[in-house]
Amino acid sequence: MREVHRPKTAQAKVRDKAMMDLILESVADHYSLPKEMILSHSKQAAYTEPRHIVMALGYAFTFNNQDITGKYFGGKDHATVNHSLKNVVNW
Repeated sequence: MREVHRPKTAQAKVRDKAMMDLILESVADHYSLPKEMILSHSKQAAYTEPRHIVMALGYAFTFNNQDITGKYFGGKDHATVNHSLKNVVNW
């Protein structure tokens, strides 16, 4: 992956909201799921896989750090985004 300058503080604002929303909508359409279920805290496999993909793509294609990406996609923390990245790469 390319090296990108990302904000270092948790107080940084969400960037590229339109891109993050587009990623969420695209994944939701692909899996035929409502966006609310992807952003939920459900641990069912039908929702976790699209959630991992959304967070990995949201982090990879925007200038947001992991903390901001996780908070934007359902109030998750940076460790969840890091876990999502590892899962998507392994898939």
